[in-house]
Formats: sequence, structure tokens, C-alpha cells
Amino acid sequence: MIQLMKLFDETDTIIDQLQQSEKQLKTIAALKALEAKRKSLPAVPKKVNMMPRPVTKDDSQIPGHAAKELPPVPFKKPLPPVHKKPAPPRSQRPAPPTKTAPTTNPIRARQEIAKASDKLRSEDGPATDVSSRAVAVGGFGLLWSLGVTNERLGIIEKKSKAPESPDEFFFQKGRPRLIQVKGRRKTLIRQVQITALSLNDGDVFILDTGKETLYQWNGKKSNPIVRGKALDVVKNIKDKEYGGARTLKFLDQGKTDEDAKEFWNILGGKPETINVGDSEDISEEIVKNLLGMISLYQIVQGDEGIYVPERITIHPMSKNLLKEDGCYILDCLTESFVWCGKKSAIKVRQQTVNLAKDLKLERTFWTAYISKELPETESVLFRARFVDWSYGPPITVAQMPSSNVASTTINKIDLLELHKKRENLPAEVIIDDGKNVPTVWRIEGFERKLIPEEKLGEFHSGESYIVLYRYEWKNKLAGLIYYWQGRNSTTIDQGTAALITRDLNTELQKKSQLAATKDMRVTQNLEPQHFIKIFKNSLLIHKGKESDAVTPETVRLYEIVGSTSGIKFIEVNCTTRALKSHAHFLVQTQDADFIWRGTNTLNPELLDSSKDISLKKRNREAIIINEGEEPATFWNYFPKGREPYPNLLNPKLFVPRLFHYLSTNVLEEVVIYCQDDLNREDVYILDCYSAVFVWQNKTILSDEKELKTVLELAKEYIEVAPDGRDKKNCVLYYTPGGQGREPLAFTSCFCAWDPVPPYHNSYQNMVNADDILKDYKRTYTYQELVNGNFPKGLDTTQLEEYMKEEEFEVTFGMTKKHFSDLPKWKQQQIKREKKLY
Repeated sequence: MIQLMKLFDETDTIIDQLQQSEKQLKTIAALKALEAKRKSLPAVPKKVNMMPRPVTKDDSQIPGHAAKELPPVPFKKPLPPVHKKPAPPRSQRPAPPTKTAPTTNPIRARQEIAKASDKLRSEDGPATDVSSRAVAVGGFGLLWSLGVTNERLGIIEKKSKAPESPDEFFFQKGRPRLIQVKGRRKTLIRQVQITALSLNDGDVFILDTGKETLYQWNGKKSNPIVRGKALDVVKNIKDKEYGGARTLKFLDQGKTDEDAKEFWNILGGKPETINVGDSEDISEEIVKNLLGMISLYQIVQGDEGIYVPERITIHPMSKNLLKEDGCYILDCLTESFVWCGKKSAIKVRQQTVNLAKDLKLERTFWTAYISKELPETESVLFRARFVDWSYGPPITVAQMPSSNVASTTINKIDLLELHKKRENLPAEVIIDDGKNVPTVWRIEGFERKLIPEEKLGEFHSGESYIVLYRYEWKNKLAGLIYYWQGRNSTTIDQGTAALITRDLNTELQKKSQLAATKDMRVTQNLEPQHFIKIFKNSLLIHKGKESDAVTPETVRLYEIVGSTSGIKFIEVNCTTRALKSHAHFLVQTQDADFIWRGTNTLNPELLDSSKDISLKKRNREAIIINEGEEPATFWNYFPKGREPYPNLLNPKLFVPRLFHYLSTNVLEEVVIYCQDDLNREDVYILDCYSAVFVWQNKTILSDEKELKTVLELAKEYIEVAPDGRDKKNCVLYYTPGGQGREPLAFTSCFCAWDPVPPYHNSYQNMVNADDILKDYKRTYTYQELVNGNFPKGLDTTQLEEYMKEEEFEVTFGMTKKHFSDLPKWKQQQIKREKKLY
């Protein structure tokens, strides 16, 4: 318990440091400007050592600006207040009850701390969106509940003294740096401390020695996809930052290699053991939270001519925000970058550099050297923070080099191989037949509430649950603890479920009630087979929360998913738009229950099982209605009557297949998928046999060059299809997803799709991909290229390739062949002169 309370204290401390805003930097800038004016006044007899005034949490929304108790600044003219209603001094505020006597209920302790912290923050003013998300469950979402320490987040207490000279503030060529590549879906690329303690066996690390060698070190448990992404990064560092004048060496954890001697010497020696990496779920949560802390600030002129930082966006961000007459600070928590446009004023540049130095000094944890970025020569790490700023053409990687092989052989994706269905997939381990009765609790506040036995098997999408199942194992009683998270449940409930599960596991082992216990996270719509078995092979998942009012007159629509070995009834919006011809649906009304059977049903055997389960749940037999034979009264049960629903041509009862495109040009099939598998920052290909969709979320900034690559892959995927489909009539569609934009033909391929309002589900958001690809293949005039009148998906590193040969010779004074034979540095110099970069 004491350790848990210490964790609360540490977490609250780091959150105080992360509750920051541009106002802190504004205060520093204002003080320095006023001090400069004060020095010019004869009334001030001597120089005063200027220090920032005491800051409050409302002043500290930029990460790392911790509050300090400093003497008041001796100004003749008082400093203008930052807030309309200043917060009271910290000494007069109620402190969080972190030093109270330990309680036997850790959840209650967490609740008390959260309440007190929220009260403090409410006095300081509203928190930023990013901070609010972090504070929601103790600092970093589910990570706080799962016991992730600050060290695992890369937030390490600063031990070295403050920098004294400019050389100690800014990164310079020749200095080594250690770069971590983390995350299979969302990828975090950041600098970490140059020490072997920064390594772990689940991630990939790049060591830039600053001399002649670049190392890529692969943890033994790192995903091949992450290794491919790291290869993409290290190759671009070599080509873009060093003009190709570096040697690449690849090291695998656990393999002895003589060339690794320099690697370990720079890291301070080879350790006896390497830190254990994070699980995939925790790793993705870490990446999501750390990316959410990235902010971009622009230095603008405030009152009385003072230059102050103004936050203009958070991650994800676009390079179009960087204007040539502006100065910016990119704050990445443990890293910071300074970018000044070509036309920016010298005075603003100086202020920007000073503010970046102040930011580094104020951080109480380790930070990397500040990186000064010059327009057109930005570093790979800086560009990686912008979703639409690639650092070169994509590298097609099918296999990651291992050991000390410096070769980077590039292979194309075998699209014909993708058409072969996956076989010999690892089977789910089912511990028993699920005959024992489980114990189920629902998360209510910070407590768990027991679910009565007659309600077992019923869940709500807005709730989180804990399921304890006891079974025989080696003639002893063992336990399996599932914590089920509804897709609409709050982050607080999910975190509380994870924490209670962990405590329940520990409690059962200490009391020796069970010989062995294991916990498992289960997300809605991706339930394992054994989970369904313990509820008599059927689950009933309602929409919303259990407290939502449902009257007997309410008509409810459930999609029936699964097979005879396990069936799920998942509630969807009560509209005929949710129907689809390749599925069954249960319609519950006050008068009767109906099972609607689509004409292209993929699992006809579900019908009898659905009837039996419906009879047990409702004590009345459901009426079977075949698609196309509905009586007119059937449509009256739906609030909006009969509306159009999708009916894809699928004579072979083809099961739709989803492919995830990764930045290393790898297509990976998501075998068992649901709506939540569509990562909002990635691109996907959905094969529906009669149509193929390319999905990309348009509510965020996206890389259109990546979209072009995927559209071309999808088109080739159709052309090589060996399954006998009509390739001429198989249309490739581009689907701009997000915020309910997905068309019905797309959403019908997902089980129980839950649209996000406002609902735009129609066929209007299906764009023929051929129309998009035409713009990528045609040529452009020199003026169009210079003025940016071209699709964003064009390779901006080779714009000259889109010119006609005749105009190219007139513009460059040479042929394209002659130009391609020039050294790279010469090509870049000419393109800058012609403004083609």
C-alpha cells in the first residue's frame, strides 16, 4: 500500500510538471523585456539578478515548468496579471491527501487523491485537452493503473548540472545520439539517454556515433514491422543528413559480434541484462500518450512589443503550419526543436533561441540537446513529427536484415501471396469446456458491483466488467480473471477495471484460495472463444450503460455474430441502414421477436442456434423472416421506416478481408477484425470481392504520398486476383473515413458497426480511385510545380520528374539523363536554385 501511495505521489508530481502552457514562457519573456527597460532607467541604482516570478499551475501548461518559490521582482511598474482571477498562493491551497494514514482500499485512496488534485486544478483554471486526458486516470491513461513508472516513459530525473555555455544547449554534428523506435501501429521516434539502461528487448534503437557508423540494435522481442520502420529511419538519416557517407551496421540482441564493441563503449559498457520491454497493449498506450504531449509553439509579438510563445497545435500536426516569416518551438517533452523561417526577423530568432534554452533549464527531468532546424535541411527526427512531411520516398522492405549485414535489399510486396488465405493460424488455448459458473462484477465509480446470476452473459458497451472463472488445473483449483472493456466505456472505468483486476489477482494468491491465477484483457467484439463458452456459448451486448432507461415499447436491433460454437447478439442502431444481406439480425419488440435472415448469409447454421438462445433469453420463440419476404408491418417497427441498406454482390459467400498498410510498405492482414482496428492515423485495404476499398481517416492530417502508394497497391491487388472475380467490374474505391463518413457498403463488412454522429452513411463518399490516380501520373508544367498546383501525394523530393522532357531541358539546360548522373549534392543545389524542393 505504501508503494502504491508513493506511486500516486510521483505521478501527481510529474503531472504538475506536465500541466503547462505557453503562459510560463510568456512570463519569462515579459520579465526579460521589462528588465531590459529597467536597466535603461536612471532611477534603478544597480543591476538586479532577474529570475522568474513564482509560477502557478495555470502558468505551467508547457511540460517541465515546475513551480518555484522565488523572491518578488523589484519593478516600479507592477507586472500585468496573467489571469483575470489570479490563483491563491500555493501555501494557501489545500494539498492532496497523499500523506494521510494508509487505507485498506487502494481504489478509495486513488479516488481521494484525484478529488483533491481536481480541486487544485479547478482553482488554477481549465487544463488543456492533453493534460485533461493525462489527469483522467492519474497521469497517463491506463498506464497509471497498470503501474507504468516514469522511467519506462523516458521521464528520468535530471542529475547533471545546468548547461553553462551555448555548446551545452544545442546539438552539434559529431555528437552521438541514441534514438528509440517504438510502436507497431503508431510509431514514436525519439532520442533517449545515451546509456545501455535505455535499451529494452521489445524496441529498436539507432545509435548515431557522430562519426562513420550508424548502428541499428534490434531487441530480441521487437516486432519485424518496427524493425522495418527503424530501417526506414536509419537509411534516411544516412542519406538525408550525411549524404550517404555513413556505414550501416545491424546488431541483434543476444548475438555476439566484434563490431558491437564500439556500440557498447559509447553506451558505457555492455550490461549483464537488458531491460524487459512492454507488452504490445502497454507499448501502444505509451506511444499514444507521449505523442499526445507534443506541442508546436509560434513566437509572436505580444503587449508592449514583447515576444511570447503561442501554442498553435498539438499532435498530429502539418508542416503547412510553418511559415517562412515565423519562428517556432516544437516541444516533444524530452526533446525540443527550434525552426525559424527564412524571412523571420533576427530579433525574433534570438528570442526564440532564448526561450528554448529557458524551457530546457526549467525541465526537472533529462532532455536531449536542442536541435536548430534550418529550412529545407530539416533533420529526420524533426520531420517525423509532422504527418505530411516525409523524409524521402518510401522504402519497400519485405525482410529486415539481421546481425551485421550492412545490405538493405529491397523487395516488392508479393500481392499474389496475399490472396492466399492464412492457414495453420495458432489456435486459441481453451483451458476447459466452460461449464463452471463465473463470478462477474461491473465497475461502478471506483468500486466493483456483483452481477446477479440471472444477468450473466449480458454486457453493456458503455461499461467495464471483471469476470473471475475458476477451473481445475493439475488437480488444483486455478483462476482466470478477464476484464472486459466496452468500446464506449470511459477511460476511468477501464483503468479502474485493470487496477482492481491486478489487486484481485494478488489477493487470491496471498490467501492461497487458488493455486494459480492469470488475468486477461478483453475488448468488445474481439472476445476469445473461451470467454463466450463460460456464458453458455452466448453473449448479449447492449448499447450504452446499464442505467440507461429502456421501456417495454423500445424496439431493439441486434446483429447476430459467430457460429454454433459461440454466438454474440450485439445491439446496433435501430435503423434498417444497419441491416446487411450477409448477416442475421434479431429484432426485439413489445409484440414479438423476429430473426431477419439475409439472402447471402455466411453462416446459415446460426439460424437454429439463434432461435434457441432467443427462446431462453425472452421465453418466447422468435419468428423467422427472410430478406425480401418481409410483411409491410415489419418495417413499421423501425422509427424511420424502410431505408436502403447495402447488398454487395458476393456469389461465392466471400468473407471480407482487411489489410493494414504500414509505413515500411508492408501489407499485413488483420484476420479477426472489428471497427476499432482501424487506426485513425493509418491506411487500410478492405477486400469485399465485388469491390475493394482504401480507407483513410480524413478528420486528421494524413500523408497523401502514402495514400497514393496504397491506391496503386490495391489496384495491382485486383489485377492479380486468382479467385475468378470479374476484374473489369471490381471497382476500387477510396473511402475518406472518420466522423461517420464511411459509406454503407464499407461499414457492412464489419460486425456491429457503431457510426459516429453526424451520420453520413451513404454511397456519396465512395470515390473511384482511378480518378485520383490520374492526377499522380500526368505531367505538370514548371509553373504548376513551383506554385504548388499539384496533388500533395506527389514525391516532392523529385518534382523535376513530373516535367515534360522538352520543358525540363529548357528549365535546367540539360536532359533528365544528364541531370540524374550528377552527384546528389549538385542535384539538390540546382533544384534549390529552381525552387523545386
